[in-house]
Amino acid sequence: MMTTVFVVVLLICVGAAFAIGRFYRPPDPSAAVPVHADSQEQGVAALHAAESAAGRHEAQLRALLETASDGIHVLDENGDVVLFSDSFARMLGYSIAEMSRLNLSAWSPEENTEDFAATIPALTDEVSVAQTQIRRKDGSWLEVEVSRRSVQLGGDTYLYRSARDLSERNKIDRENRLHLQELERINAELDQFVYVASHDLRSPLRAIKSLAQWIIDDDPSVDAKTRQRLELIQGRSQRMAQLLDDVMIYARAGNIAAAPGPLMSAAALIAEVAVTLQVPSGYRILADRSLEDAQVHRAPLEQVFHNLIGNAIKHHDKNQGSVRVWAVDTGGRYRFFVADDGPGIPEAYRESVFDMFTTLKPRDEVEGSGMGLALVRKVVGRLGGQCGIQDSSGRGVCLWFDWPREEH
Repeated sequence: MMTTVFVVVLLICVGAAFAIGRFYRPPDPSAAVPVHADSQEQGVAALHAAESAAGRHEAQLRALLETASDGIHVLDENGDVVLFSDSFARMLGYSIAEMSRLNLSAWSPEENTEDFAATIPALTDEVSVAQTQIRRKDGSWLEVEVSRRSVQLGGDTYLYRSARDLSERNKIDRENRLHLQELERINAELDQFVYVASHDLRSPLRAIKSLAQWIIDDDPSVDAKTRQRLELIQGRSQRMAQLLDDVMIYARAGNIAAAPGPLMSAAALIAEVAVTLQVPSGYRILADRSLEDAQVHRAPLEQVFHNLIGNAIKHHDKNQGSVRVWAVDTGGRYRFFVADDGPGIPEAYRESVFDMFTTLKPRDEVEGSGMGLALVRKVVGRLGGQCGIQDSSGRGVCLWFDWPREEH
């Protein structure tokens, strides 16, 4: 667009100077009104200045036409070419000599040139842009984006046009669409694989757990040590089943619903999460007043808060504690904070805790799959946000994440 404006300005400048040279006449010596010599000299000087300016503008215009990447061309009221860039000749496959004799119908036969004289003046207000095809000398067709407007040159109206080759851009667009389709196919296959694998693995796990329970219930010879081992088998089977569930949730975490439901305050959402978590007695979920003004959709933010608050309680090292949640409006996004007064996370692990299957304590001490924070990062990342752990000293940890700000 900037190239279009610059060329039009140069054309107007050259055209204005051309008009001066075309219509200026020296004073008639026989005229009744005498003309002073100094006035005549000033007129000649003005003409020379105009011609000099025209020469400079014409040189600039020619340099631009020789180096322009877009196919610039100027047509008269009949659609004949009166000015063109070298790139436009190359774009159509014509020589410079051939190009100078062409009419618009040579490369755009569907355009009617009969009413050019009437339609060109209507294009003076602004540059119009449209996508179309032009025919090259060899008969092939080229996809282009054409901008056009009228210009005044020497008192006459001409049509300025600039054609931009869209072949490469359209090729990239087609390749991107194919890559996107391939990615969607791979994701669909991955989802199906995760579902089938999870279902097929869960069945033998249930059988192992049930078999261990049958032995405990029906075999009177089972002693205390054997019972302990069988219960350990049941616990491991249950942990594996939970891990499969978490892997399935993680695999599907990026599939954000197209219709996420009505807006609600983040404070109301936190209250619902606290109920579903069945927070043990001795622990408090503190929702800051800033959450009242944060309007959000329930899904998938509910899962994020569920994981963060649940983790804070699960990894707390005391029988009582608190989890505080608040929000900061940063303009286009909210930044939510979830802080607890638990043992905290050592600085060396504040990045790795967001990896899959990562836990800071043995699973025999704290039951969990290590997928909670990995799921949070995936969901937040799919919505263009970030998450992390705020620097702090002493007990407790404060996690934060960005979330899109919904319009009321």
